[in-house]
Amino acid sequence: MKRSKDNLKPIRILIIEDNPADVELVMESVHEAKILADVTVAEDGEKALTLFKTERPDLILLDLSLPKISGREVLQFIKNHPILSAVPVIILSGSAAEVDIARSYKMGANSYIVKPVDADQFLDVITSFGHFWLDIVELPSPELLKVHERDLKTPVPIENTPEAPQITLPSPLNILLIDDSEPDTELVRLMLEESPSKDFRLTPAPTLDAGLQLLKTQSFEALLLDLSLPDSPPRQTLRTVLDQFSDIPILVVTSQMDLASATQAVRDGAQDYFVKGEFEADVLKRAIHYAIERKQIEKDRTAALVAAIHSKQEAEKAIWSREDFISIASHELRTPLTSLMLQTKMLINRLEVKEETPPLPQMKKLLRTYDREVERLKTLVNNLLDVTRIESGSLGLTEGPCDLTALANGVVRDLEALLAEARCPVSIETPPELIGNWDCFRLQQLLTNLVVNAMKYAKGKPIRIEISREGETVLLKVIDHGPGISEQDVPKLFRRFERIGERGGTGFGLGLYISRQIVDAHGGTIGVESRIGQGTVFTVKLPIRERLRAMA
Repeated sequence: MKRSKDNLKPIRILIIEDNPADVELVMESVHEAKILADVTVAEDGEKALTLFKTERPDLILLDLSLPKISGREVLQFIKNHPILSAVPVIILSGSAAEVDIARSYKMGANSYIVKPVDADQFLDVITSFGHFWLDIVELPSPELLKVHERDLKTPVPIENTPEAPQITLPSPLNILLIDDSEPDTELVRLMLEESPSKDFRLTPAPTLDAGLQLLKTQSFEALLLDLSLPDSPPRQTLRTVLDQFSDIPILVVTSQMDLASATQAVRDGAQDYFVKGEFEADVLKRAIHYAIERKQIEKDRTAALVAAIHSKQEAEKAIWSREDFISIASHELRTPLTSLMLQTKMLINRLEVKEETPPLPQMKKLLRTYDREVERLKTLVNNLLDVTRIESGSLGLTEGPCDLTALANGVVRDLEALLAEARCPVSIETPPELIGNWDCFRLQQLLTNLVVNAMKYAKGKPIRIEISREGETVLLKVIDHGPGISEQDVPKLFRRFERIGERGGTGFGLGLYISRQIVDAHGGTIGVESRIGQGTVFTVKLPIRERLRAMA
């Protein structure tokens, strides 16, 4: 029935919850929301069903993990009941699994809160429900519902929806109890260890310092913590433990006089609390299991959040890399094309407008420029094609006899004009012949990349190529005397599209990436030694007889 300020009656709230800490938080939130309420608590599903025979609440707060009769069975009963079905139900659950949340809403729940209950969040929910459901929405009266009771459908059985994955706990559970009271310690020991199943193993510590030392040296599934210890102020005890061991589930054990501190402890990070002398063995055992499971759910949620953030960062990096690559590719491809276009237009202008033929030396220079820019374009395009093949796993190798000595001399001969322009004299130290079972074309590409890389960053300095044999392994070194590479930049050299600092130069940043793929496919290794101001040495090690692997 709609509530007005002229006819204000207490909201009848039924809390179906077996966890005292959560009940206490709910009661406090109702009070802080300034809701006039008459609160009833049912500790299990069986008591709730008994209460429904005589009472009709205005709002139900329902825990799914109840003893005797499960929360889902209670929810089904509520939503199939001719009178109770109109009552809003807020689910309190330790499960954050999407299947459990979706299932609860499908069964008729009006809201779903994941434990441990956040006091501020719960206050917002309670306030909203108090205003909307009980002040704005006019619920049907019991009398009206009884009139139409015969038209209601019969209860539908709970669907066979897969449960969320269950957490497997070790047996026995190792529990640490930090409490300076010997009688209380002995009572807890009897509750946990004097049972046929032997599910618990208790380790006592009389002081906080002794307990912290045990936590450092042993593994425990849960901690029972008395806040009033001889070596720690009550308000600091929990914080001291959480600062050093935030992963362990903590259940506070306190006296009735210190109930406010215990409630605050739950807000600060404890999983639950118990008043000394007012709990039974079954309640304590169930609370320990529940606390461990809740803590694991928190860890899983945190891990999932961290993984999601990492995935988001990786995706953003990939987008940035793609955008950087598009920018670099546009610039690198445009540069030789622009040069070709300008040179071509100049030549056309002289031939068609001025009707004169350039002198032979000038024509030769022009053609060499064309040739150089075309070669540059070809290299850029081939590198892009190679990366595409590498990523798709289709860049295989064709093995056969290959003479590294002849290959090295051929590479230097092919680069002779560029080396001369860069003023980089090349010396080669190699045996007369060194034949192995390799892909000669790809090794030529590898050595060309290394020499061009040295020439690009060590202009005006000599380059040295050394080839030698050590047993069944060949060593190929390319040595330059350029500015060197910083230690933090060395690991980045072989990444795709990586152009490092002042060494950025031109190109896509693919040459060394492709070189490494070629070496890996040959079953070899490639490494770098460099110091700022002292040059760089690239060292390739290749097995002579190992069969080749496809690039991947």
